Amino acid sequence: MLNQQVDAWNAGNIDGFMAHYWRDPDVRFASGGDVKRGWQRVLDQYRERYPDRSAMGVLTTREIDVTLLSPEEGYVFGRWIVTAKGEDFCGLFTLVVRDINNQWVIVHDHTSMSSGPAADGRSCSDIKAS
Repeated sequence: MLNQQVDAWNAGNIDGFMAHYWRDPDVRFASGGDVKRGWQRVLDQYRERYPDRSAMGVLTTREIDVTLLSPEEGYVFGRWIVTAKGEDFCGLFTLVVRDINNQWVIVHDHTSMSSGPAADGRSCSDIKAS
């Protein structure tokens, strides 16, 4: 699922990226001190923030850790790096995923952007290269 999301993002396909979110009014996306609820609202936010392929850049994920809480639910923690217009931006994400109708979907996404180096001193570029 995550690899398909990265592939969709890097192809400039926000709809393909969003295909892995629960298409429900209760899906939740939290970032920057704000919470968006509802699949359409999350999609609209992505489209507004990333209006074209150039703004989307290239997404890389690192340090993925998947924990199953039950056969139907789990969470995923990791780092993301987006390289756009010659700059690297990075942060952390925690996804709550659920098996709904035999398809794993994201029901909650909490994503943050780093404001400086990681606690261990690594920059976004260092994390991307690891």
